[in-house]
Amino acid sequence: DKVGTPMKATLLTSAEEPASYSATTKKVPKPGPGQVLIKVEAAVINPIDAYLLTGKLPGNHHWPIVPGYEGAGVVVAAGDASGEKLVGKRAGFSRFQEAPGDPTPDGSYAEYAITNAFQVYPIDDHVTFEQGSCSFINPLTAIGVIERAKKYKTKAMIQNAAASQLARMYAKVFKENNIPVINIVRRKEQVDLLKNEYNAEYVLNSTDPDFDAQLAKLSEQLQPDLALDAIGGSMSGQMLNHLGQNGVLISYGQLSGEMICGINPGSLIFKEQRLETFLVFTWMASLNDQESARAIADAKKLVEGVVVSKTYGLHEAKEALAYYQANMTAGKVFLKPSLTP
Repeated sequence: DKVGTPMKATLLTSAEEPASYSATTKKVPKPGPGQVLIKVEAAVINPIDAYLLTGKLPGNHHWPIVPGYEGAGVVVAAGDASGEKLVGKRAGFSRFQEAPGDPTPDGSYAEYAITNAFQVYPIDDHVTFEQGSCSFINPLTAIGVIERAKKYKTKAMIQNAAASQLARMYAKVFKENNIPVINIVRRKEQVDLLKNEYNAEYVLNSTDPDFDAQLAKLSEQLQPDLALDAIGGSMSGQMLNHLGQNGVLISYGQLSGEMICGINPGSLIFKEQRLETFLVFTWMASLNDQESARAIADAKKLVEGVVVSKTYGLHEAKEALAYYQANMTAGKVFLKPSLTP
């Protein structure tokens, strides 16, 4: 029984301090009612983790905290009968369903983590722990967004940061629903990647001198009425301005670090366009048990497409974050307790 003994963990001690490492500060937690304890094998870095690691995620954090929003490992204990069927299972998991602005203190960047049993998803034997640790945020975001797109009867979609892992999932589910996608990237090698390896039909490079003219021409041809924005800044307005009547821009990231700008008020008003957000935790909380089970089943099909870029130990969180931020197209970056001395 490891509960109460010291464990290795990545730590954040304040919003201003970079991630540190300790083998003694945190103890193996005891699962409460409805909770399970997971021995972590891999934990992924997602944009939301990058925001937390760089002090940009708002909320009432109870320092010191263990970062990490999702991971994978083996369930080793349950707090009560509700989680006992999961004990011994290989599984992906996300950290606690949190109240907005009040994150729970500890996440997946540690040897052990606890979470609610309903936020644990058994993974097949052929799925790696790295792939399994991507079983929540990205694939369920893709499923949630395509459900909204179907509700809106979307004709065509524009997305930026299109070479990212999540954007590739968007492209896959939109293609399955026969909705054309205009992909926007920033480098020629990303254009080549999407066209040659992912068979993307429409790919634009935002650094091309005539990018806006290319986007206008494609928008006239395909009549997009939905835009997915991971970047923020002027790109948000640029995409929204090219949408048609009742066009919707869904903001789900802020990779530029800039405020949303560049929106044409005339277009917004007279085309009756709107700006929305999507947060996977909120969407999942809105589903009933049957809808949630269906979403998880659909999301599982996307997990095996996850590309592993690089792995680090828990003591190397700063290096892992720097590599992730510099190589976001290359695939996912993971922290692994087994690589920690």
